[in-house]
Amino acid sequence: MKEKKLKFIRILTTELDDLLEDIEQLMGVDRARSEKGEITQYVYLENNALFQKEISCLKSFAQFTLRIDLDGYGTLEELYAFVKDEFEKQLKGGCYTHAIENVVTRRLQKVLNYVKS
Repeated sequence: MKEKKLKFIRILTTELDDLLEDIEQLMGVDRARSEKGEITQYVYLENNALFQKEISCLKSFAQFTLRIDLDGYGTLEELYAFVKDEFEKQLKGGCYTHAIENVVTRRLQKVLNYVKS
């Protein structure tokens, strides 16, 4: 069972890293659009601030997952519930947008389903 819990955390961390790369690519797209005059400087700065906040929150969440004592959870489902609960706490704290909420929630479930199979 410990192997599955470790696999869950490792894959989740990889998924979160992938999501961070996606956000960084979106930042590049926005920068290019701003340079071309497709969006205003104001919109670019607002979007950039939002992206930076989401990056910071996701990095914090990823680091949190790596510090979890896996022995404290008897089953994979207990670990999943704990991680999901912590994400929801951060969400209620205003750290994420609804778009990121949906993406992270889906990835959490996807990793759980993969590890269980």
